[in-house]
Amino acid sequence: LTPTKACAWTIAFVVVITFVTSTLTGNYSQVDKIWSIIPFVYCWIVVTDTRTLLMAIVATLWGIRLTWNFNRRGGYKWPIWDGDEDYRWKLLQDGALLDILRNKVAWVAFNLLFISFYQNVLLFLIVAPSLVAHIAVTRCGQVPLNGYDYLATVLIPLFIIIESIADNQQYNFQTEKYRRKNAGEPLTGEYADGFKSSGLFAIVRKPNYAAEQAIW
Repeated sequence: LTPTKACAWTIAFVVVITFVTSTLTGNYSQVDKIWSIIPFVYCWIVVTDTRTLLMAIVATLWGIRLTWNFNRRGGYKWPIWDGDEDYRWKLLQDGALLDILRNKVAWVAFNLLFISFYQNVLLFLIVAPSLVAHIAVTRCGQVPLNGYDYLATVLIPLFIIIESIADNQQYNFQTEKYRRKNAGEPLTGEYADGFKSSGLFAIVRKPNYAAEQAIW
């Protein structure tokens, strides 16, 4: 079984699992639970040389940061198919965008084709450069690392660190904001504004998004 075929079989398996699980449980955020995990799995499957190994390592760091942040916001619970569901799926199911999605058959088709299939294919495509690097090595032979490889190996973890700092600042801000609300305490400063405006957020409105765009 070649790495390429292994990825294809993994995609098929994940599509089936997420579709069946979401259909049986009514929680349509099953793909969300693997969003930060399955991409670096594909990267490790196609590891062939030093370059693809480095790509797998930085992809794993990217995934760890997202998984940690998703988990502390309630994304993972036991049993594993439980946990928070993206509110937008409920809106779509109620016909907020397309009235036809209120039909059960139409919704099942939407779940299969878009939520389960399209999103999982997208998760593979975002790490497609690893597959390209793997194919290049197997067909053309190994190419020594160059300046671009070293630059990416340094910059991507740096941007991940920036994302993590921004995540923590936003999480602490939201936690404190809702604590004050629930305690009936007055909201002042940025808490009254409703959004974070200090720390990294004083430099750019969405520092974690900016760092993510820099990675790509």
